[in-house]
Amino acid sequence: LMIMSSHGDHGAAPCLTTCVGTTGRESTAWETVHIDPNLPAALFGGLTNVVKTTVDISGCHFIDTPVITTTIDLNSDHAKALTFLSSLISGSSAIAETSKDSFSVYLHGFQDTRFPLVATGAALILDVHWSAFGYLC
Repeated sequence: LMIMSSHGDHGAAPCLTTCVGTTGRESTAWETVHIDPNLPAALFGGLTNVVKTTVDISGCHFIDTPVITTTIDLNSDHAKALTFLSSLISGSSAIAETSKDSFSVYLHGFQDTRFPLVATGAALILDVHWSAFGYLC
């Protein structure tokens, strides 16, 4: 494993590690994000239907923020007939609030009122698969 560039201090090559995981099918803790109505609408273009989950990676024991990649898995017995909906979700590879112990994923989508992206529904059909590359020492 070689990291060409990373966040923060670099450790020694023998300290490089890869840590991977998933938030779990039908068990990911999504929460609905409420956009402050006082913010200028031009910034968000009427953005609604946003959910967030925070992923705990503290078990990887990184000494600094690792390089993180994510994908979203839409795979559930509840969603087999609705797999086309995955094409309507944005934000699946965008992460925020990264640290050595956690990161957050925000998703936006399903702007059709027949299929709102809300935390309760997202928990049944969406989970995060992630890979983190960083230093242990």
